[in-house]
Amino acid sequence: MPDGRTLFEGLSESFFSDASALTALVGRNGAGKTVLAKIMAGLLTPSSGEVKRSGKVFYLPQTTDALPSMNKSGGEHTRALLTQAFFSDAEFLILDEPTNHLDAPSRRSLVSYMLARNRDRAKGMLVITHDRSVLAHADRIVELSGSGLKSYGGNYEVYRECKERELAAGQARLERAKTDRKRAAAELRASVERQEHRMAQGARRSAKLGAPRALLHLMRQSAERTMGKRRGNMDEKTSELAEAEKEAFFSLAQADPVVMIPPACSVHAAKIVATIDGIILPFGSHKEAIDLTMTGPERVAVEGANGSGKTTLPRGEAGTRLAQIGVRLLCPTDALSGGERLKTALLCALHRSPPPMLLILDEPTNHLDLESVESVEKVLNAYTGALLVVSHDAAFLERIGVGRRVSL
Repeated sequence: MPDGRTLFEGLSESFFSDASALTALVGRNGAGKTVLAKIMAGLLTPSSGEVKRSGKVFYLPQTTDALPSMNKSGGEHTRALLTQAFFSDAEFLILDEPTNHLDAPSRRSLVSYMLARNRDRAKGMLVITHDRSVLAHADRIVELSGSGLKSYGGNYEVYRECKERELAAGQARLERAKTDRKRAAAELRASVERQEHRMAQGARRSAKLGAPRALLHLMRQSAERTMGKRRGNMDEKTSELAEAEKEAFFSLAQADPVVMIPPACSVHAAKIVATIDGIILPFGSHKEAIDLTMTGPERVAVEGANGSGKTTLPRGEAGTRLAQIGVRLLCPTDALSGGERLKTALLCALHRSPPPMLLILDEPTNHLDLESVESVEKVLNAYTGALLVVSHDAAFLERIGVGRRVSL
């Protein structure tokens, strides 16, 4: 990385061998999935090692914002890039978060096309995604972490079951390592105490029998050498067990859940937190006036096809008004991945002072890894303010308890 960090090393995996399989690459935000994808596509050169390609590779990058010069939405921009990818002559496609910004019908069409392309045309594909609706159709999921690459044969359900078993096994391994280390330390202390007791008893007996002082000195030196050797052996064993505990701990730490703490705020059920009166969107296909009133800790989802103007509705005149009651404007930070930027901004929004009574979230699961999506779901369920959410992630909307939907 430009800052000198090594994201990964010693990776060895084959993605090109089974053209009929839909392979997904997952991993935590910042693990280096996009860097690895660009190396595979030949857009970046690894510090060491080599990548062997069996044919032409097409890399579709993540899309973050709409193109101002085209006045297109993020979803429309993504669809245009996907069309370019699927109609290319590449033997292998690498799609980096292709469902970001896509509406629900477009997501379903994308999954259908990916499956048909792989099986009918026998051309390979790697999808970097945390979209559970895509992962549900994967033939194989490969996870990138600090330990390297690990392949799981199966879809999202298989992957989750394997991860749960690994987590349970890791916790058991850590507990055994702790127990073994404590037992070895206790044995060492007991052994030292027994040896010191024997040394003291021998010295008293020898002195009582009138042994020469020189002989007593030699006996003490011999006993101390024996004690030192035994202590050294026990220390080595204890160090080995401590290292095993350390390895078990760090292996388990990579699977630690992402935790977000909700702010302490309360919105009375009768309090009006947002009012939109007769707004006409300056962009998008929706040209009818929009009226919306939100009261109390209500949860509202904004739905509609790509290009209908969903993002414009938080960022337009209503967005200016709502910013006065706690909306956080997101500022990108080049040093962070897309998921890291989103999580940082969400934390800033949640924990500003005073806590916001209303959060407006525009595709909050885009770029987030699986653990972070679950963490966001948990924090929003614990959040007691109002939510206005633009999202095409049906599972996410269901899990955060959306009670009303506004369709554009």
